[in-house]
Amino acid sequence: HATDSAQLVKCIPSPRSVIFDLGSGAGFPGLILSILTPNLVLLFESNQKKIVFLEHIIHTLGLSAKVIHGRIEDNIKKQTESQNEDIIITSRALGSVAYILSLGPNVSRETQISYLLHKNKNQLDKEIPLALTQWDFDWESTPSITHPDSAILAMSNVKRKT
Repeated sequence: HATDSAQLVKCIPSPRSVIFDLGSGAGFPGLILSILTPNLVLLFESNQKKIVFLEHIIHTLGLSAKVIHGRIEDNIKKQTESQNEDIIITSRALGSVAYILSLGPNVSRETQISYLLHKNKNQLDKEIPLALTQWDFDWESTPSITHPDSAILAMSNVKRKT
């Protein structure tokens, strides 16, 4: 899991970008990215047991990551509006591409919002066409270094279709 998470480091364009890890769970990829990059990482988690664990690891390792308590949809717009830097949204096993895009902030802003998602290649074949019925976006998939059937999906220029 750590290596799978660490492979995202090469996809992060700037040390100034803020990383939003949606549905952080045990901290993959968010905690790993907080350890390996200078980027601020916000870990979105609603499960109290997982929140306690994430905060313990952050404190123990002296990381600059922060846990955002509560449901993603209740917090993401506020967190997006409070950031001045570009935002990279990550997720690992949270849901479909369309679902994750629906959670993303739908706000007008100057900074760029992009996505880095861990996906099974079979999921991509189904989820990308479905997501493109509701959203416009540029995308690229890179084979995972940890499993031949997995990929990293990078998306940018995301806009809801009207």
